[in-house]
Amino acid sequence: MRVMPRIGSSVVVSVAALAVLGMTAVPASAATTVTKAQARAIAAKINFTAADFPGYHVTPYKPTASDRAENARLQKCIGGAPDLVDVSAAEFDNPTTGDGYSSETSFVASPAAVKKDASRIVSTHAQQCIKQEFAVGVNQEGGSKTKVSLSPINEPSVSGLNAVFGYRLAITTTIGGHRLTLHGYLLGFGRGNAEVSFTEFGPGTVSESSTNSLVATLADRAKHEVPASGFTIKG
Repeated sequence: MRVMPRIGSSVVVSVAALAVLGMTAVPASAATTVTKAQARAIAAKINFTAADFPGYHVTPYKPTASDRAENARLQKCIGGAPDLVDVSAAEFDNPTTGDGYSSETSFVASPAAVKKDASRIVSTHAQQCIKQEFAVGVNQEGGSKTKVSLSPINEPSVSGLNAVFGYRLAITTTIGGHRLTLHGYLLGFGRGNAEVSFTEFGPGTVSESSTNSLVATLADRAKHEVPASGFTIKG
């Protein structure tokens, strides 16, 4: 299960919203073979788009060499199945509150690989890896003396999803001589052989109803686009 410490986004989310992920979705087609290009298009359909955040500032995600190195370190630290396809949404930031949102959808070899990744991501070792990379990411954005706290949230199993995880974070750093605390959540779930992650960070809070709607949107799209048995990806 991938986790992207994309500090450029800022937000807070109530991961309790996962309780609504069992909403009805149009069943995806039976397992089939798709190309990598088709899988990327499917992933893009699942991810957030500008239409989900009217009035927000949109920053297309263009990974830098530093981002790639950070992701490689995190992947190596946590372990997990290699991505066959990986698509990151743009970052969506509220210009008034500073809250921001991002999502990422990847495909691995099988639903079984998704379940193994979900087990890894909630381990004590993975928590240390995530805290370390968040601290690195914040410091690269100009922070110093950064401290990261990470608390796993026990999430219920949800019909139609084969893996669910949630983390609550607090990041305290010094920027421009001012001590700042960002609050955030990471959550993710699997559908077939797709892994979907959702990140939020920011100084404020969002309403529970808003959070429920956003998380349910990703889950509903995943259920609609990906069969429970997953895709075979070629090419």
